[in-house]
Amino acid sequence: MKKQILGVLGRKLLLYFVTLSLIPALVLSYINYVHSKKLLETELFNELSLVGQALVEHINEFLRHGENSAKHFSSDGFIRDHLEKIANITENTNTSRELSKYLEYKTKLEPRFQETFTTNPRGIVVASSNIKRVGIDMSDDFRTLERKEGAFVKDAYFCDITGEYSLIFYSPVSHKDTGAFLGMIGIRILASELDGITVGSKQEVTAPSTTTPSPSEQTGQKKYIFSRGQTYFKPQPGESPQTPDYKTQHPTELTTLTRRGTTGEAYLVNKHKLMLTSSRFIDNAQLQQEVNTEPINKTIHEGKEMAGIYKDYRDVLVIGVSKHIKTMGWILLVETDVLEAFKPVYRARNYSIAIRLFSVFVISVTAFVFSHQIINPIKSLITATEKISKGDMSARIPVTSRDEIGELTEAFNRMTTDLVNTRRELRELFDAANDPMVTLKDGAIVNNMNVRVTELFGYTTEDLLHKKITRIIRDEEVLMLEDAINKTWELMPGEKHSMLEIGVITKDGNTLICELDINRTRFGIQPHFRNITKRKLLERKIFEENQKLEKANAQLISLLEELKRTQLQLFQSEKMASIGQLAAGIAHEINNPVGYISCNLELMQNHFVAIKTLQTEIEKLKTDPAFIKLQKTVVDVKLDKLINHMEKSINESLEGTERIKKIIDSLRTFAYKGDDKFELANINTEIEHILNIICNEIKYKSDLVKEHHL
Repeated sequence: MKKQILGVLGRKLLLYFVTLSLIPALVLSYINYVHSKKLLETELFNELSLVGQALVEHINEFLRHGENSAKHFSSDGFIRDHLEKIANITENTNTSRELSKYLEYKTKLEPRFQETFTTNPRGIVVASSNIKRVGIDMSDDFRTLERKEGAFVKDAYFCDITGEYSLIFYSPVSHKDTGAFLGMIGIRILASELDGITVGSKQEVTAPSTTTPSPSEQTGQKKYIFSRGQTYFKPQPGESPQTPDYKTQHPTELTTLTRRGTTGEAYLVNKHKLMLTSSRFIDNAQLQQEVNTEPINKTIHEGKEMAGIYKDYRDVLVIGVSKHIKTMGWILLVETDVLEAFKPVYRARNYSIAIRLFSVFVISVTAFVFSHQIINPIKSLITATEKISKGDMSARIPVTSRDEIGELTEAFNRMTTDLVNTRRELRELFDAANDPMVTLKDGAIVNNMNVRVTELFGYTTEDLLHKKITRIIRDEEVLMLEDAINKTWELMPGEKHSMLEIGVITKDGNTLICELDINRTRFGIQPHFRNITKRKLLERKIFEENQKLEKANAQLISLLEELKRTQLQLFQSEKMASIGQLAAGIAHEINNPVGYISCNLELMQNHFVAIKTLQTEIEKLKTDPAFIKLQKTVVDVKLDKLINHMEKSINESLEGTERIKKIIDSLRTFAYKGDDKFELANINTEIEHILNIICNEIKYKSDLVKEHHL
């Protein structure tokens, strides 16, 4: 056995010391960690929500400014006048060209504007700062304008002419006096301008809204929108510059919050779950990257905003909030990776773990020294116990102290003495058993055996101890015994396996048939052999005698069947002899009725000729009144006598036919060789059958009188 410094008890004492000292500290540390994490989580939610709300306000303001710009252009007198001319004149090439140049001029006034165009009432572009757009059908956007009933923003898309990622601000153009619809005006800008808000590099804050009249307008107002000191709309030639009431704000703090740390970001997603603004982690994500996350689905399907911890489009766990921009169906997400967001809490947790580990080390050293002083007196007791477990009953421990350890030592010595005496008594009982018995441990290994094993089988302890019991069993029964032993190991102490019959090979090579009981005890398995060789030999002898009796019985049954078959053959032979004797008479009996039938049929044939003659004369009577001739014919034919003769002939024929049928049926029944079982029958019926056959032999010699009394 490997020597241990402290042993199990020492390790337990060490564990108790460490556990009792660490549990309070660990509980407090855990509570502090959870509380700190919860506070930080709440703070992060509030901060992200504020950032999201600020970004939503900036985005809404950005959209309103774009719509106002489109409204401002739609109120331009030059644009309205030219659209009116284009609408009323079929050929308007010059007017369209002039309007396109004017729109190009207006577009260049604001660097953010990429293109400005106008359509007629049917949605066809009639003028544009980009000449390639003229003639393009924008009727789909025109229908959206009708549904919105005013200025609106076309969702981000890739321009079909330039391929640029764009937004379009639309506004209807109406006649100044009549209010008639003249078309619509659109201002296209790059949708990447939204990145200036979500990324935080440029965000506009304006204070609406004093307006300055335009010289080209008689009514209406124009709003000025500024970004970093620049206006969206510069004055037209002839207009006097106005001092705006707007201020430019450089939101450095907000910029830091939208791209917080290394993982924080804010981005927009449209109603089709596609990213609208740039991603911090994926290039060219606009309208390419799908964002199918929990807050997106919650907003789209339930219309609810969300703040929580979830997996983002990268499948990374983040903490974030969502904001719904209902006018566009956009969803703003402000997120930060959980690992980075909770980094301060994780750092504090790691410091706490390090301190606890150091405390464990100090407490362990102290507990080790204390436990070592307690464990040493017990080691000698453990050593003596190991010797006894190996069979050395002479082991004794000297008593060196009068404390509890000393009392334990004295009790151990007394226990050893009692164990020696008990073991001797059990051995005597084991050897006194009438049948051979062994005990098994570690599978099928023999651990002990009584003297009856040697007396009956001839094996000594040197032959069997620490060897498998299956070595003394016949080869064909080894697997069966191993399976029974394995199943017995699975039983509870006190239970036993069902009895087996096996052959045991003795030391001198003979085979003894034994009944084997396998008992499960607390100390292992105890097979119990019972010699039944003599009984098995007697059973075999009885079995052989039974086999002989069964064989003789089978022979007798075979002879009886043969006798039955012979008897049936004799019956059949007698029937055939009777049939041979009666054949001539039967032939005569059959021939007479046949003669009757033949003669009667010929006579009937002749009579029927006369009847036909009479029938012919009767037919002639219908046309010939000579009825006297008919009467003479009836007298000549002797019709009454003829009818009586025919009736008698027919009856004789029927009687002869019936007689033939009875003779044939009786002959068939008499000659039938049947294999049917014997059963009760009507003797009168059988007598009638026989009389029908022998009637020809009897009628010429005697009179037959039949009297049935049954």
